[in-house]
Amino acid sequence: MNCSLPPEICESSYRDELDIPQHVVSVAEVPFSVKRLLGAALFGALIASYVTKACDYTLTTIFAIAQGTDAVTAADQYSSSAVFPFLIFAFGALLGSGVAAFLARRYTVLTGLLANSPFALLFLAYLVLALAGSDAGLVGNVSYQLYEFLLFTTIVLASVTGALIGKSVYSPTLDPDLKQSKVTIFGVR
Repeated sequence: MNCSLPPEICESSYRDELDIPQHVVSVAEVPFSVKRLLGAALFGALIASYVTKACDYTLTTIFAIAQGTDAVTAADQYSSSAVFPFLIFAFGALLGSGVAAFLARRYTVLTGLLANSPFALLFLAYLVLALAGSDAGLVGNVSYQLYEFLLFTTIVLASVTGALIGKSVYSPTLDPDLKQSKVTIFGVR
């Protein structure tokens, strides 16, 4: 590539979002694509929900094999714990927002938060309902209100962390779509 601009501008040209295949532009000159941001966030949400559900189903089997017990005993141990849902939702949110930020290329934290906003809004609604209803139940050995608050903050923190990881992993030099004309994720320009 023969470019007289600084190397970071030449390497990070977003020609797939423009109709000018020979023109090299900086990232700041590329128009903002709401479709790309929402498409990446939706895909990240699908990844997060799939990973969360897959971990939900497979973790009890792994417990049963590791402890040498039956699946019913392992499922009881899993459902009585307050730690395992934190870990599963954090892992799903981290992976979903990381993938979304990687695909979005720009506005990565916003994309990561949008990817996990269904989970965050769900746990926020549970928290409001728990506070309004004065639910005094326990999840494991933690009160229900604290449990829902911790789930909400875990999702938000994992979303931001995953987005920052996805942003740091992305490299314009390794992106095969970057140098192609009119090729983007899911055909969204």
